[in-house]
Amino acid sequence: AAELTTDTWLRQILTPEEGHGAQKGRLRFSTIHEFKGLEAPAVILTDLDLGSSPGFDSLLYIGMTRATDRLVAIIDKPTLRALLGRTT
Repeated sequence: AAELTTDTWLRQILTPEEGHGAQKGRLRFSTIHEFKGLEAPAVILTDLDLGSSPGFDSLLYIGMTRATDRLVAIIDKPTLRALLGRTT
């Protein structure tokens, strides 16, 4: 989602995570695969869809454990219900 945004303000503050660490006034973004082994005080997980990739549970775990202080996860309703074991 971050890479595809057309919002002018977001394009100014978003920067791809390329192993350079945090930069003042910038927000890093990457795929969960690229962020494996790294940490950040706050992590926002987006585009979480159970059918989006093989090994979803493993990717979700990796993404959720990157946050050292705050975690926000944007999950579609069917995926959230499946994760919680509910069908209705």
